[in-house]
Amino acid sequence: MDGYELILEKNGEAAAVYAITAEGLIIGRAPDVDVVLPGQMVSRKHARVWFEQGKAMTEDLGSRNGIGVNGRRVLRAELNDGDELIIGDATFRVAATRKPASKSSIITYEKAGTLADEFVRQGSDFAPILYRAAQLLGTVFDLDDLLMRILEIIFEAVPQAQRGFIVTLREQMDEPEIHARLSRAPDTSADDVPLSHTLIRHVFEHRSAMLTTNAMDDSRFDSSHSIMQFAIRAAMCAPLIGRQSIVGAIYVDVGNREAMFGEGDLELLTAIACVVGVAVENARLYKENVDRERLAAIGQATAGVGHCVKNI
Repeated sequence: MDGYELILEKNGEAAAVYAITAEGLIIGRAPDVDVVLPGQMVSRKHARVWFEQGKAMTEDLGSRNGIGVNGRRVLRAELNDGDELIIGDATFRVAATRKPASKSSIITYEKAGTLADEFVRQGSDFAPILYRAAQLLGTVFDLDDLLMRILEIIFEAVPQAQRGFIVTLREQMDEPEIHARLSRAPDTSADDVPLSHTLIRHVFEHRSAMLTTNAMDDSRFDSSHSIMQFAIRAAMCAPLIGRQSIVGAIYVDVGNREAMFGEGDLELLTAIACVVGVAVENARLYKENVDRERLAAIGQATAGVGHCVKNI
């Protein structure tokens, strides 16, 4: 086998998929690890999973409740295709892949809808950030201003992010429209936008948030000129999903080898995107209603003028 993936299962279905690489995945409760698991049964840094000499390996990092492979508690073990890895209440399935993938993570639409509630219920460090974002929805009514301030909150919470964009999508539009952009790079101009449309289209098509920490070597983005031109090392993107459809996306990336995104960063981005998606849809509906009322008023005024002309 060329490589392995770690699949987080929930109710018998895949809730998230992580590529097992030589660099490895740290699994735990801390917000800065690669795979964040809630619950008191999980230690802050609970376990490590990595790829070494053609084998997938796992080890306990001194956790309180240990790890299990196929129902047997282990300190260190080799993982094979089809094995089950138990950490706290979470069950991961090991799956062989045809070729090594870049280190990446995916959060499905179904999982995304529960993240915000989990952060609040578990008392996560991310809960105050979500609260700040939610407060903006009730106080800032200009859509562009709202999305820019949301992006600023994301940059505060994810300091390694170098570039960020919030785009919206309308029916019958080929390309998403940029509503907010932010960059820490002083040499990035507004006309030279380092935005990976390939990654955004992937998120739109699969209705899932995605993180890649080796974008330039990721086979899914071989044809992406923006990733190569701007030397994007890591990127993550989460869809803005309204009540009925996808209305946009939040995208951030980084070019520095030393600054990488973790699974916790993707979960935070996804939770914020869930809240913002409904706000974008509401703003769009409000504008459509205003435009409809304005057109109706113009129609009534025109009819009135016509009536007056007839009576002259």
